[in-house]
Amino acid sequence: MTRYTESAIENARQLHDQGFGPRWIARRLQINENTLRSALYYQQRRRA
Repeated sequence: MTRYTESAIENARQLHDQGFGPRWIARRLQINENTLRSALYYQQRRRA
């Protein structure tokens, strides 16, 4: 069971793609910053 929904993480990815930083996104969406960074940068590694 995941703590954050896939839609919340996808929303965070879209904001990151628009240029917002992980700290700002984490505070705005009330997601743990470390968890958010892991989700964002894991997805980027998979794309490469």
